[in-house]
Amino acid sequence: MKSSLSPSAPIAAGAQDVEASPAAARVRAWLSLYGACCTEEEVSMHPAVLSRVLRALEVDQSRDQLHIGNDGTPAATTATGACRSSKVHGTTETKTSPIALCNIDSRKGSGLEAGLSLDLCGLWMPSSEWIATLRSLVTAVPLRSLSLRDTALGDVGLRCLCRQAATASLKPAPVGPACSCEGSGAHLPGLLPLSTPCSAPHPILEFCAMHALQLLDLSGAELADGGPLSSLLASCPYLHSLNLSDNRLGTHEPGLALLCAALQLHPSLEVLNLSRNSISGRRGGLAIAALAELIVARSLAATRPLVGASAPASVPFGEDISAAAVVARQPLRRLDLSHNLLGTYFLLSATTLHHGARGKRLAATLLSDMTFSAGRHVGVYEAVTSFPLVTALYLNNAIAELNLRDNGLPDALLEYVEAKLRTNHRTAGGGTGLSPTASSELIASTTVRRVLTHRLRCTLGHILAEAPNASGAIGSTCSGLESVHSTAGPTISQPSGSPAAERRWTTDEVASLVQHLVRSIALDLSFS
Repeated sequence: MKSSLSPSAPIAAGAQDVEASPAAARVRAWLSLYGACCTEEEVSMHPAVLSRVLRALEVDQSRDQLHIGNDGTPAATTATGACRSSKVHGTTETKTSPIALCNIDSRKGSGLEAGLSLDLCGLWMPSSEWIATLRSLVTAVPLRSLSLRDTALGDVGLRCLCRQAATASLKPAPVGPACSCEGSGAHLPGLLPLSTPCSAPHPILEFCAMHALQLLDLSGAELADGGPLSSLLASCPYLHSLNLSDNRLGTHEPGLALLCAALQLHPSLEVLNLSRNSISGRRGGLAIAALAELIVARSLAATRPLVGASAPASVPFGEDISAAAVVARQPLRRLDLSHNLLGTYFLLSATTLHHGARGKRLAATLLSDMTFSAGRHVGVYEAVTSFPLVTALYLNNAIAELNLRDNGLPDALLEYVEAKLRTNHRTAGGGTGLSPTASSELIASTTVRRVLTHRLRCTLGHILAEAPNASGAIGSTCSGLESVHSTAGPTISQPSGSPAAERRWTTDEVASLVQHLVRSIALDLSFS
């Protein structure tokens, strides 16, 4: 008995029509390609992969039939019917053409409603089986969401996924001549031929399966290098949520920095989960600097107009470019950095302790920086204003959630983060949510004057304390602090000893001092 998928199998005129929808064509194409990839990798087809992919394709096929039914067009056509009535059912032929297969449901605009929700979580396979699976999926199956949670994918499987996505997004495939009925034209063995419209306006891309991807879950996939993900992001311009939790991306800081740099340019990512990745907050480290730059950059993308926007390289020919320009305005809304090692920013390095011990300055100075005072490391304001992520958050008015719990960070820092996020939530939408009752959120002028006076006195005291003790600057410090409430003239005209002993300030030091003053004032006002 010949299989129904054999090219020589006859089509019974009175039997049930053979469905030629895009979903049915994808089933046949993926099975053929998966078998070829498994043969090339010298592995067998995995039963769990077959079961989950075919189930997802079946759900997608049912959805296509429902959509076609709602439009008032037939859900399926026969190959013989397409030959006999090509003029009557011209629109149906267009839906079953390779253009309809590649431009994933382009009649819906950007095609974001199409694609499969594929869940491969919990699968443990050798790298060769993962390579065969991912190669076939990325090439032949459109994906809306992909879950590889709690798998042994590893860095090898991730590199294969990224490389295949980039290749499938950029390789052109010319359209062959149209066939007017079944059996004419060359086709893959074991697959029924599909009719192609005679007037193809342009070449099409090879199947861009990752183009419409919106959700990607790689949590617990045993990843240590996030660098390859930078190329994958370029193939997924509509990616909305990326889950990379429970990996070891913090152990390879250059890869994490490269990933953050790619995320700065991504047009539509709004949710990023990097929890439980052993990300260190050490001073001068690549990881903490890259995360701070990411927070600042994604805030600017929300407020700056898009200049010179162009469609990503993975956008299929013929698709509306304006959709890519619209999603490019999306900022980062949620960032989860919980359960990492960001608190190491406030720990003194072994080198500092060694030099302090040699200089006999350990006792009070260094140990006081290591102690806790009411749950706070070091000083309250120093802990808050010096942390790079806090400085970045101060420049971001769009992010709604930043989770820094369980990082060993000072309580004062976490309180400031919560206060800033509440401010972002209040002012979301550019102040459109303000009402007449919002006047209670305004700060009284007496509070502003008190905060400014206090911070200016502290800053002036810091400047005067920098003078050497030999020039009598300690005495002038007290007089300078007392004269802040009066005019600044007596303070400026105070003698400061001999010019040789006078403290010299560089422009960078002055700029840093002013920035510290502004951050301190903003912090005081947020807690008022």
